[in-house]
Amino acid sequence: MNVAQYIAKELKDRGVRYVFGIPGGPSLPYIDEFRKQGIEFILTSHEAAAGIMADVTGRLNRYTWCMPCHLRSRCHKPQHRCRRGNA
Repeated sequence: MNVAQYIAKELKDRGVRYVFGIPGGPSLPYIDEFRKQGIEFILTSHEAAAGIMADVTGRLNRYTWCMPCHLRSRCHKPQHRCRRGNA
């Protein structure tokens, strides 16, 4: 099992249905594994838009959501993490 498979499986096991973000070279293996696990990757044009979309979708539908971020971005901020839909 590689890292992408492990992360996709863990997210699926935790109830994540959607992942919001910007596709790119390093994230393509993850997007492929999300698809195989039945997690839909929602393409966005900006990380801030992804965070807002993920948060609103999660709150309205009570889904757990996740938004991946790159190592150099601001992953410490709340909008850049996984979160339960009822939070």
